[in-house]
This record gives sequence, C-alpha cells and structure tokens, in this order.
Amino acid sequence: MDNKTIRLILPQWQGGNRYVYAFGAKLLEWLAPAANCETLEIPLIPKTPEVIKDGIAFKEELLRHSGEIYRFLQSKSPDKIIVFGGDCSISLAPFTYLLEKYEGDAAVLWLDRHGDISVPGETTDYHAMVLASFLGEGDTDFSDFVKVKLDTEHLLHIGVNDPAKEFGRKIGNNYDFKNILPEEFAENSSSVIAAIKDMHIRKLIIHFDLDVLDLSSFRSQSSANPSVYFERLKLIRPGASFQSLSRLLNDLDKQFDIVGLSLAEYLPWDAMNLANLLAGLPLLKDKI
Repeated sequence: MDNKTIRLILPQWQGGNRYVYAFGAKLLEWLAPAANCETLEIPLIPKTPEVIKDGIAFKEELLRHSGEIYRFLQSKSPDKIIVFGGDCSISLAPFTYLLEKYEGDAAVLWLDRHGDISVPGETTDYHAMVLASFLGEGDTDFSDFVKVKLDTEHLLHIGVNDPAKEFGRKIGNNYDFKNILPEEFAENSSSVIAAIKDMHIRKLIIHFDLDVLDLSSFRSQSSANPSVYFERLKLIRPGASFQSLSRLLNDLDKQFDIVGLSLAEYLPWDAMNLANLLAGLPLLKDKI
C-alpha cells in the first residue's frame, strides 16, 4: 500500500514573535515542486499584542494551535508529513505525531544553526525552546504535549556552527548532544550517515531551519535583516552550502525512510519589503 503523505502550510509566527515568519510559509510552498498529495493550509492568525505567560510569549495560542494540528493529523493518519513554516515551533505537533507513530524506530535530525534547547528564563521566544520540549525539559505544558519523549540517542544536530554557545544553555550539561559541523559534511555525507547508522533506526524526521545555510549566500533568514546584516556577517560563523545540504538529504533518502520534513524560518526580507512598498503605491493601494 502506498504511503499517505500530507503537506501542511503553517504560517505560525508566534513562536518567533515576529509576524514576518508567516510571510515565508506560503511563499515556501509556492517555490516547492507541485505535489498530488493532500495539502492543508492553516489559516493565518492575525498579529496581536504580545502576551507572556510562564515566561513564554503567546504560550496559550501556541498550545491551542499545536493541539488543533495534532488532532487533525491523528484524524488523517498520514505516514509522512511535510511542513512549510513558519518559525521553528511548527515542528511541535507533526513531530509529536510522528514520534508516536514510529516509536523506537525514528530519529530526529535537527538541521539548524541553533540548538533550540533554551528554557524559560533564557528567552521568551518558544521557537528557541521547541527541541527542549521533545526532551521533556522546560515548560511542563509543552513537554506534556509531547507524548513520546525523544532520547538523545535518537537525536542528531546538523549544522550548529557555534556548539560551545548553543549547547552551553541551561540544560546543555544534562545531555551529550551530538552535532555535525557544516565543514564536516561539506564534501561528503559520511559523517552524518555513520552517526545515524549507529542509532539502528530506519525512519528519519527532519527539521530544516533555513538559517543553517551560510549567511553570505542565503539572505532570507533572521540574521539577514537589512538593518543588521553586514554586522552579523562579521560575527556569525560560516554555515552550510546549498550544494552540501541538497547532497546530504538526497544521500539520506537513499539509505533511510524520511517520514517528516519541516522547513522553517524562511524570512524573505526583500520580498516582504517590496510587498509593503507595493501596498502603499498609488493605484495599487486603491481598491478598484
């Protein structure tokens, strides 16, 4: 029987506390190859004033939203899920579903410049905490949302380019996080494949934050905000190339069964700024 795949367009911005995150979700889906599988576009929640509860911005909205998505996935029972986001919190509901479905036979690959293991008190933005929830850490409402917790033996970070900083967070000393640096898979995929084979699993659930791409070659990410781009370029260490990431994911597809792929944190600054310009131009702004 053929695997059932669902695509989710999830313009969730509350986890990153930036409305601009929503702008990238629909554009990502438009850029991606067309597919015949079922596609669900989650309605955009309009921008609202920030509400912080238990040290997390928009906590109640994020939990409610994630619960609705999780229940939808349960009702549809897909075998594979693709998510176009949205900030990194988009992975919470679909990965929770997939970890239950493939319990004990799935690994999570976290392609990201950041570790996403922060807890309340280190930030108010949940997108930097989402992986901590999968480990059962941080806010209890979010960690309780995850029914099957992730064992770090089945977790691999890929592309964190400042591991001392990222894994030096509050819970960093509690775990032995494995990370493959961008330069370690620049020429071939052997280091990543070897690490996964040591896990003795068949299924892969992949979180792909686009900020894992090198900042000098990909400028549609958070640190490429035109107001800070040139300063950040001097400070942020090199990331992964388009070529190495494409090769890596295709190499993994040949040896493992990829059942989840979330694409997060696409921030098309130029397109957004142009859209804002067009919205204010004569004739264009007039509703005809």
